[in-house]
Amino acid sequence: MLQSSNRFTATAAVVTEFLPAMDRVMQLGELYKDDEFFRKQFGALPGAVSSVLTELGAKEYTVEIGQQVDTSRMVVVESMYSGEHPKETVIRPVALGMELSGNVIRMATCVASLGVEGADTAEEE
Repeated sequence: MLQSSNRFTATAAVVTEFLPAMDRVMQLGELYKDDEFFRKQFGALPGAVSSVLTELGAKEYTVEIGQQVDTSRMVVVESMYSGEHPKETVIRPVALGMELSGNVIRMATCVASLGVEGADTAEEE
């Protein structure tokens, strides 16, 4: 997941450990968005975290429909048969990934193709 050994890699490793906590803050923000106390006390936190990530050089990336599945940058959360998409290609992006100076700190997620249903059994025969 992390490339090269330098200051950027160390920063990426720390940010990678922090991302689950950030995700939880974002979930809570969505859950309590109508609560005045939460808005006053914690409302600025998601924006502040996003600003810090931007200052560090973190960038979101997406996967494209039809793109070959790259397990170093994406996690397949569901696989399905498809006559339109070749085996091991993206059918649908699910969530953005994030990278910092070439280091993937959050994998993108997607739905991938298993190819045409029955094609594997036809090849075995």
